[in-house]
Amino acid sequence: GKEPVTPDPEPEPEIIEVIGAPYTYCFEDGWPWIGDYDMNDVVVLYKSRVYTDRSNNVSRTVDEFTAKHNGAAYTDGFGYQLHLLGADAVRSVQIESGLAPSSFMKGKSLEPGQDHPTVVLFDDIGVALGHTFTVTTSFTSGIGYERVVPPYNPFAVLKTDEGRGSEVHLVNYPPTALADRTQLHFGHDVSQPDKGLYYVSKNNQFPFAIHIAGYDF
Repeated sequence: GKEPVTPDPEPEPEIIEVIGAPYTYCFEDGWPWIGDYDMNDVVVLYKSRVYTDRSNNVSRTVDEFTAKHNGAAYTDGFGYQLHLLGADAVRSVQIESGLAPSSFMKGKSLEPGQDHPTVVLFDDIGVALGHTFTVTTSFTSGIGYERVVPPYNPFAVLKTDEGRGSEVHLVNYPPTALADRTQLHFGHDVSQPDKGLYYVSKNNQFPFAIHIAGYDF
């Protein structure tokens, strides 16, 4: 008789979680000054699907970022960082948008020179306006859900026509390794990196970026 054929084990099913739809990120590009404080300079709509296994480890994410409004006084871009992960935690990143990739990505799937996985989606909100960027990220094994959960660490890159410098993040989210830190605790900004205080104005009253859940303009 023939040896019985052992079927390949069934792959472990993925569990899909939709992380609230949609979110809106709003950035003030007057930073480190309050500026006109209209918080509408770079406005990005965002929604996500997170795929996990039964151990609650993330296998991949599919994120959609839509450049929604341009109130910018400058040429401003947008990106995000997975600041709780090391650079080796990401297996691959695919970006679909119909636009040329950000110049800061230098042809790579993650921004070079960063110590955490970082993606810059566009350099100019004016050009990107109305476009949706679909980002599919695959992770190495054993990446816990709590280290990948949105809103990630989104940021606006200010004055991209002058280079890769000023970043504006949500309150207490750290700048990336490529940010110009000389503007922290300058102007109206009272960041204290040694205390984990970032991107907030005098008297700790006003943020320079906000994250609105469940709101679509």
